[in-house]
Amino acid sequence: MAKLRPDRLWSVLCELWEAKSFAQVPGIGISVRDALQVAKPDVRDQTIAAAVRSESLPGDFVITDNLFAVALAGRDVPGPVVDTSHQRIDAGLLTVNDLDAAANRYRVNLILVDGSRLTSIPGFSAWLAAHYRALREVEPGAILYFRTAS
Repeated sequence: MAKLRPDRLWSVLCELWEAKSFAQVPGIGISVRDALQVAKPDVRDQTIAAAVRSESLPGDFVITDNLFAVALAGRDVPGPVVDTSHQRIDAGLLTVNDLDAAANRYRVNLILVDGSRLTSIPGFSAWLAAHYRALREVEPGAILYFRTAS
């Protein structure tokens, strides 16, 4: 059996959720009904996901602090920056250098800032302004940025 890469787990679970079937995933002891109740997207996340889909292509990577909306859009987040928790940021384990390395390695053209986690990384705002431009505010506090030509 093939192993699932950790950076793809959320996307695969969302795909299965959309297909309303967890039967293909051995070892998951949760009913589809339970999964749908827990992972039901609200209108805000659906709106953000639609915007991410419209501004990116399948296979594109997106850096974000709203993993649910990006996964709902069918896009991936670079593995090294999936965990944008305040605990990781406060411990200095997620830095602007980590974001820059991931953005370059995974050719990230789109960043979704939706909350205070990414903006709490020291140097994030300056790095973002140097490499990306604001496209639009999709929902209050949810802003899409696109990479500028280097």
